[in-house]
Amino acid sequence: MLNSLDIDFFLHLASSRSLVATARKLNVTPPSISQRLTLLEKKLAVKLVERGSRSIALTPAGEILAKQGKGLMLDLGALESHLQHNKFALSGKINVLAPLGFGTQYIAPIVAAVPKTTSIN
Repeated sequence: MLNSLDIDFFLHLASSRSLVATARKLNVTPPSISQRLTLLEKKLAVKLVERGSRSIALTPAGEILAKQGKGLMLDLGALESHLQHNKFALSGKINVLAPLGFGTQYIAPIVAAVPKTTSIN
C-alpha cells in the first residue's frame, strides 16, 4: 500500500526531474534515490519514470501519481491543520454559581466578552 512518505518522495523526484537533483534536495546519495524509486515501482507494479543518462521523464502513470499525490498531500496537510486548530477548542456547557454581587461585577463582563459565534448555555 502506498503511504504518505512514498508520495512525498515521488513528488520531490517529479519536481527535480533528475535523480542527482533529488538526492541533493533530500540530502542522500543518488544510489539511494534510485533504489527507493525501484522499490516504489515494484510496490505499485508500474513504471513511474523513464531514466535517461542525465535526466528522468515521468511515464503516464508517474504523471498521474504526481498530480493526484500532490492533491492528497495538500488534503493531508489541511486535515492535520484542521485537527490541530480544533485541538484546543473548548466546548460544552458550564455552570457558574456565584453570589449576585460577584456575578454581576465579575462574571457578567466575562460572559459578555465571549465572541458571538460561541454559544453559551
